[in-house]
Amino acid sequence: MELKNYQKRVLEETKAYLQVLEEYQRKNDSCPSYAAWKKIGLSRLFHPRQNGLGKDLPTICVKVPTGEGKTLLAIQILGGIYQTILKERRGTGLVL
Repeated sequence: MELKNYQKRVLEETKAYLQVLEEYQRKNDSCPSYAAWKKIGLSRLFHPRQNGLGKDLPTICVKVPTGEGKTLLAIQILGGIYQTILKERRGTGLVL
């Protein structure tokens, strides 16, 4: 299946974010999700989140119109999450 241009862009931006996020998490940055967001230069607003222990909680929200491939994008993004930030944790710690 050929991805549409906006789908490719979503996946490229998400992949870049996850790769940089993994880098900052390994460095034990105090807020790796924000540091990664700033480094890749996404122009959209950043909304910091914390888990119940007050630790950084990376969050991704994909917003596309009805029927435009959210499920397909989610599957691709999940693969990226497992290959980056959850690689060392063997897939644990994901809420979908």
